[in-house]
Amino acid sequence: MKKIYLSITTLLLVFSVNAQIIEDDFENYNLGPMEEQNPDIWRTWSDGFLEEESIIVSASQQFSGSKSGFIGAGPGPQDAVLNLGNLDFGDYTLEFQMYIPAGKGGYFNIQGEIPDGTITGVFNSGNISFNPDGIDPGLGVDDRLEGGFTFEYPEGQWFKVSIFFDLDGGSEPTYQLSIDGVVANETPAVFQADTVLGGIDFFAVDANNEYWIDDILFVEGTLSSTSFDSIELKAYPNPVVNVLNIKSANTIDNVSVYNLLGQTILTVSPNSLETQLDFSTLSKGSYLVEITVGNKKAVKKIIK
Repeated sequence: MKKIYLSITTLLLVFSVNAQIIEDDFENYNLGPMEEQNPDIWRTWSDGFLEEESIIVSASQQFSGSKSGFIGAGPGPQDAVLNLGNLDFGDYTLEFQMYIPAGKGGYFNIQGEIPDGTITGVFNSGNISFNPDGIDPGLGVDDRLEGGFTFEYPEGQWFKVSIFFDLDGGSEPTYQLSIDGVVANETPAVFQADTVLGGIDFFAVDANNEYWIDDILFVEGTLSSTSFDSIELKAYPNPVVNVLNIKSANTIDNVSVYNLLGQTILTVSPNSLETQLDFSTLSKGSYLVEITVGNKKAVKKIIK
């Protein structure tokens, strides 16, 4: 799938940040190849800190501050890996800003388990390419083997890339991609190689690739600190097939359902001790149900 050189911020409203794992705005690095300036999170594909493959710390574009990270066709080409820690459980959010000049292209992929030495490639996503053929500016594609999808992005300006990972699905961890808040794949894409979130490979896949990234944020997402138990709520069955039942010892004022990109799917105001939500038309995946009872709110993750 790879290496053919020729051709949190947070879950809006309902997620709180429990652990900020990575925050990188490139401001504390020297200009030039990254190499071993931050070995905990940055490495290269072929050899851990190969100079010609290292992401370039650049002052020519920036979303904030004065520096960003550049990926281009020379001299290596750049083939940098952001190490996310070989994670195999939990929910996580990765966000970064991206800039692709008019007519140019970009590329990254989601890697599975990353070894200490040379990477051989475990592709849990497809090739996620921006202007992949050089003649479709503004078009992006994930060419995964099953369930590939396309999306749009703005040329010549910074835009936010968000990827939400749900690793709690056992043998089927998933990811969802959004560009500037627009969901690219409404149905979460199942990891296609292994069940581990290893990292992101930022690669200049062809000579037209030229892009910058900035303000990287990788966080562990957790549900609201208010528990169902503290306001005597029940939500069942979970996983749900068609109908989710919600019961409370006190009047339920409002119920909102969000996808893992923070988008509102459904809102009801039952003003009663119980209500039912129709999940039958929703895609399989994870949802967050926020319930308001008086001045308290509780959030529960529901699997469809």
